[in-house]
Amino acid sequence: MKRNTILYISQVLVTSLFLACQKPSNTETPVPPVTEKPDPTPQVPSPEPPKETEKYWKVDVSKRMNDISFEEKEVDGIMEYSFNCTGVDPYFYFETLKGADVSKESVLTFEYQSNSELASQLFFCTPGASEAKSTRKTFPASSSWKSVAVPVYFYALDFGWGSDGHSLRVDPCSKSGVTLKIRKVKLREPNASEKAVIDKEQKERDALKNRDAALTAYLNSSYSMSISSVAVTAEGVTIAGAASGDGVELVEITPWQDVTDASFAERQPVSGSFSVTVARTAEKDGYRYDRVQSRWALVKKGEGGTDKLVSAARYADVIPCASAAREVKIRDKKGLGGYFGNDVQTQDLTDLGISHVTINVTPNNFFFKNDPGNSISHEYCGKTYYVRKSSIESYDKLFTTCHEKGIVVSAIILIQRTAADYAVRADVVHPDCDGGNYAMPNFTTVAGVQTYGAMLDFLASRYSPADGTHGSIHNWIMHNEVDAANEWTNMGSKATENMMVHEYVKSMRLCHNIARQYYPYAHVMASLAHTWTKSDNATGFTSKSILEKIVKYSSMEGDFEWGLAAHPYPQSLLEPRIWSKDTRATYSMNSDFVTFKNLEVLDKWILAPANMYNGSVKRLLLLSENGTNAKSYDDADLADQAAGAAWAMKKVYRLQGIDGIDWHNWYDHPDEVAQGLRIGLRNSALATKPVWTVYQAAGTAKESEVFDPYLNVIGISSWDEIFNTAF
Repeated sequence: MKRNTILYISQVLVTSLFLACQKPSNTETPVPPVTEKPDPTPQVPSPEPPKETEKYWKVDVSKRMNDISFEEKEVDGIMEYSFNCTGVDPYFYFETLKGADVSKESVLTFEYQSNSELASQLFFCTPGASEAKSTRKTFPASSSWKSVAVPVYFYALDFGWGSDGHSLRVDPCSKSGVTLKIRKVKLREPNASEKAVIDKEQKERDALKNRDAALTAYLNSSYSMSISSVAVTAEGVTIAGAASGDGVELVEITPWQDVTDASFAERQPVSGSFSVTVARTAEKDGYRYDRVQSRWALVKKGEGGTDKLVSAARYADVIPCASAAREVKIRDKKGLGGYFGNDVQTQDLTDLGISHVTINVTPNNFFFKNDPGNSISHEYCGKTYYVRKSSIESYDKLFTTCHEKGIVVSAIILIQRTAADYAVRADVVHPDCDGGNYAMPNFTTVAGVQTYGAMLDFLASRYSPADGTHGSIHNWIMHNEVDAANEWTNMGSKATENMMVHEYVKSMRLCHNIARQYYPYAHVMASLAHTWTKSDNATGFTSKSILEKIVKYSSMEGDFEWGLAAHPYPQSLLEPRIWSKDTRATYSMNSDFVTFKNLEVLDKWILAPANMYNGSVKRLLLLSENGTNAKSYDDADLADQAAGAAWAMKKVYRLQGIDGIDWHNWYDHPDEVAQGLRIGLRNSALATKPVWTVYQAAGTAKESEVFDPYLNVIGISSWDEIFNTAF
C-alpha cells in the first residue's frame, strides 16, 4: 500500500508542473524605456571573406630525380615536399609551366627548412637543362620555415625561359646527408621594392651593354694614327709615334682605367712625328706608381668635350732587366700538376722523370699592409708590405726542391675570394666578384693595382731564377680557367666576355712587366679549360674566342711573350674512353671541345703564324692540368684510365707545338673521389695505379712495352691510328 501511495503523489506533482509550464504567465514583464527609434531594416550579418586559394608550383614526380629520396604530404591544405640527399649530385624538377607570364610574375618565392647550408644551382629548362642556363644561389641552414624570394626576370630574359613546357630543375647541394623541406613555391609579381631593384639592374645592364659595345668597337677599329714604340729605362719612359692634324694629345692610360674611358687626366699635345719622355714613376692617389704598367694613346676632343681615341693604346715594348740570367728550358715534356711536396710526391719527381711542375700560389692569404708579427717585409713603389713568414717558408721549401732538381716551375696565381679578411683582401679582390672559388684581381682602383703589383713583385724578386736562393718561378699561369670565369676567376656574373678579357689582359700584362724585371725569359700564360667553341658553363665564354681576343689585344697594343696553359680533359671528366666517348671533340678548328682525343687542334692553333709572338716565335703551350679517370678500382676501369693516358702521351710527344703536360691530379684526392673522380697516378692511399706505370714509361725505351697492351683496350692495332694526319 505504502508504495502505491507514493507513486500516486509523484504522478500528481509531475502533472501539476507540466500544466503550469503550459499556462501563460500572469506576471507582467517590465518594458525598458525606448531611447531611440529602432532601425526597421533587418540586420543581416556580413559573410566572412572566402579564404584565398593559392596556386602553388608542384614538384614533378614524373621526372627523374637523382641522388635524392622524396616524400610529399598535405599539411593544412598545403603540400610539403621532403628531400633527403643520398649522393653528391641531387636534383629534382618542378612541373612544366602552363599559362605563366614571367615578364610580370617575375619573382620565385618559397619556404624551406634545411639541416645544412644549401649551395644550390637552379637550371632554367627550355625544356632541357644546361649549365649555360643556370645560376647558383646559397641559402643558409634553417630549422624553421624560412621565406625566400628570388627575382627571375633577368634569367627569363637572358635564357629565353618562361614559355609553356619550360621547367625549373633544382640541384639543392652537392653532398649527401642534407635534408630539405620545401613548400609554397610560386611565381608572383614583384612588390615595389623588388621592382625598384629590377629597374636599377636594368640601368646597370644598359651601362654594361654600352661598355661591352665600346670594347668591341675598340678591338675592331682601324686608326689613322699610331704609337710606334714605348721604351722603358730605369729613369723614364719614352713614347714615340705619329700624329696628324690639330688638337691631338698623348694620354696615359693606367691599369685602373678602361681604354674606352671618355676622359684621361695625364695628357700633352703632340704633332707630326714625336718622341716624348716622362719620368719612370709618378704620384697617383698617394702611391708612387711605376709607369712601366701604363698604356699610351692619342686622342682628340669629341662631342661634349670627351676624349676620342685616334690611335690604339700601346704598352712598353721591352722590359729592362738587371739580371743576366740564362734561360731555363723544359728538358722533357713530362710534368706534374699541383706539386705540394710530401715525401712520396717528391720521390716521384725522380721516379717518373718529371721536368716541370705547377704550384698553386694564393698571395692574398699571406700578404699584409700592416705588420702582423713574425713576418717578412717587402717594399714596393715606396710602400712597405708584410708577408707571413711561416707561409712563405712553406713555399720556399717547394720552390727550392724544384730548383735543386732542375725542374721548371709554373706558379698558378690565384686570388682567394674567401680568404680571411686581411688588410689587402678588399684591395685585390674584384669589387664585382659575386661567387666562385677565386676572383679576378681588382683593376678598378689605384690601391687594388698597387697592392696586386706588390704581391707579384715580392714573388718575382724572391723566386727569381737568376738567384735561386729560395727557389725559382719560371712561368706564371694567370688564374684558372677563365672561360669558366664565374667559377674560377670571378669578376661578377654580369661581366661579358669582352669585359673579362679586358681585365684579364691587364693582369697578364702587369705580371709580365713585373716578372721580366727579374727574369728576362718569364712567360705569363692564359689558363683555359677544354671548351673550344661551345661553352658548357654558365658564362657562355669559350677558349677559342678568348684566345682570339688576347691575340687581338697583343697585335694592337704591342705584343708580349705570353703562352697558353690548356686543360684538355676528356669531354666528360668522368669518362676515360676518349676514343669513343668524346664525340664533340672533332678534327676541326671549330670543334666544340679540345680534349686528349683531338690535341691536333691546339697544336695547329699554336703553330699558326698569326698566333705567334710577333708573328714568328711559337708561344709556350703547356697542358697544365689534365688527366683521365678510373671509374672504380676494378681492373677494367683502371685499364681504361691507363689506355687514355697512353693515348694522350703518344700525342703529346709527337705534336711539336705542345711543350709539355702536367698530369693532374697526382693522387686520388678524397674530395674528388666523392664526386666519382679518380684521376690520380696513385690512389688515395698513395699506392700506384697502372696509369702511374704508363706515365713513367712515356718518352722512354720502355714505352712500347708498357703502352702496347692497351691497343686492345682502345680497339686499334697501331698507335699511328690515333693521329689525324689529314688535319
